[in-house]
Amino acid sequence: MLSIPIVAVRHRHVEWPSHVPRAVPGPSVKPHNPFSLAAACSACFVARRKKFRSATPLASGNMAGHHDSTAKLRILLIIHGYPPLYNAGSEVYTQTLARSLADNGHDVLVFCREEDTIAPYFRMRDDFDGKVPLKIINLPNFRDRYRVVEVDEAVKAIVEDFNPDVVHCGHLNHLSMSLVDVVTKKNIPFLYTLHDYWLNCPRGQFIQFTGDTDSDLWPVCDGQEDTKCSQRCYVPRIGSGDPSSSEDEKYWTSWIAKRMAFTRATCDKIDLFIAPAQHLKNRFIQEGFLVSKYAGCRCL
Repeated sequence: MLSIPIVAVRHRHVEWPSHVPRAVPGPSVKPHNPFSLAAACSACFVARRKKFRSATPLASGNMAGHHDSTAKLRILLIIHGYPPLYNAGSEVYTQTLARSLADNGHDVLVFCREEDTIAPYFRMRDDFDGKVPLKIINLPNFRDRYRVVEVDEAVKAIVEDFNPDVVHCGHLNHLSMSLVDVVTKKNIPFLYTLHDYWLNCPRGQFIQFTGDTDSDLWPVCDGQEDTKCSQRCYVPRIGSGDPSSSEDEKYWTSWIAKRMAFTRATCDKIDLFIAPAQHLKNRFIQEGFLVSKYAGCRCL
């Protein structure tokens, strides 16, 4: 099991109420266990959201009154891929989390994507990972999109049918940022685990496609800036490839500016960020994706 520090960043809300239990290691929560911590944050945050977010009731009624740490939750996990189709870090993390939650008696559903180039776009199919049910949408050619209406509609239908107490997202790449709005409009708590820099870097890793010279390959980027992203990453990668093309640069600079503005607006709607390291949390605060005066943090 992984043993790394976790930082829970409460975003744009009042202080944690004294009557709501925090995610403290106990019999069912192992110290420095990201999967157990995420589950505990999910459970605790439902009660917190109900009291402070809105007068509108939560989707289900099993959280009435003070939070019962033994209450079983309906938890929707959203991830851009799921094993065995995808086996990178956030995908394996989500699978481990889903299995652990299900083993602890929670009602878990996973929404994810696949890329089947010969199947109809947006086809929905059901599958299972042991006792964990999966809802899989087909998105074969939407890699560089950040909003897909059909994904939002699929999430809306799933939320209305599954009626989750909380939604926990591991990644929005290859899906649709605006699905966050679909969930939060229904007054359902939305948690997000930060696995990389995709929210504050259009390419996700702060590694540029090219540098000042042709021999300067994959230089580390010192921060997101729209024109620089256009020149160093988008024009040479998916534009004309002509670095002197002012039309390409203008187009991609505008596209990146819109993408980043939408990302910041989306982050404002997310209720809780979970980061695997202080450095990751601090960078998101420094770059304005989490406003530090509103952000309380807790390191386990």
